[in-house]
Amino acid sequence: MTSTDVSAGTDGTLVGFLTGPTATGKSTVAEYLAERYDLELLSIDSRQLYRGLDLGTAKPTREERGRCRYHLLDLLSPDEFSSAGGFQQSFRAALEDVAARSRRALAVGGTALYWEACAYGMHPLPPSSPEFRAKWERVWKEQGLEVVFDRLVELDPIGAEDVERDNPHRVLRALELVETTGKTLRDLYSGPRVGGLDSVPPEVILLRPREETYRRIEERCDAMLAAGLIDELRSLLDQGVSSDAPGLRTVGYREFLPFLDGTASLDECRELFVRNSRRYAKRQETWFQNRMPGAHRIELSLGMELGDIVGEVARCLHLA
Repeated sequence: MTSTDVSAGTDGTLVGFLTGPTATGKSTVAEYLAERYDLELLSIDSRQLYRGLDLGTAKPTREERGRCRYHLLDLLSPDEFSSAGGFQQSFRAALEDVAARSRRALAVGGTALYWEACAYGMHPLPPSSPEFRAKWERVWKEQGLEVVFDRLVELDPIGAEDVERDNPHRVLRALELVETTGKTLRDLYSGPRVGGLDSVPPEVILLRPREETYRRIEERCDAMLAAGLIDELRSLLDQGVSSDAPGLRTVGYREFLPFLDGTASLDECRELFVRNSRRYAKRQETWFQNRMPGAHRIELSLGMELGDIVGEVARCLHLA
């Protein structure tokens, strides 16, 4: 992939990228690495950007942030849209800050699109049109997202296959690009990239057997509920956050809105939460398989000790 140097003076600052599907344990591994090798952590997570979305995004706790320094958390209010382009700029600023203090950092997180933007840059695309957005948001809210997605399929059936059909932001942006430029998504994303790293450090993917990942997801969902996820969501709504705010479209929040408005039981919402989390993990696995062929893949066997995992990742990152 072609990219442009992210900035001067940051060579060697970023020791690598650590990623993997949700619930594989990458954050725990990253925190151990940060303490052992005196690293700061750059969170590559499009949901942990949102202030107030703590439990449902598995955001580092205050105690965890006290043990190692985190960047790229709590940058947006739940009512703001996040974007790969905006995140790329924040990532660049954080990396430059770390370099200015002669420190080193590890990037960790599972938002593959944001990882790719930070590492390899982005394809230059036209800015969003407020008029287009307003028009199709009305269609979405009045007729359903499926109508918007069907229009995208009509214009670009091949490109539509790569778009998350249940993600309003992605569907609307994809339709906008195709309809306003007259080009397919694959044409738009086939040119050179800008804003990436001049030299990409090692990339490591943590993977677990599918059934173990699914078991860990279910356990984590239940732990979030036990910790007060419903109260966190209720508090956000009480503070005036709209139920259709971009932040609340996150897995772990949107599933419980029907419970709070009385249209579904807690068990039904919990089941949907687990199902959507599993589907997200599967999409992540597919992305990592198709878009990160050169990354170090560490297959975590059942019962593998944390120390062994940390050691293996450290070797892949040339820390040990």
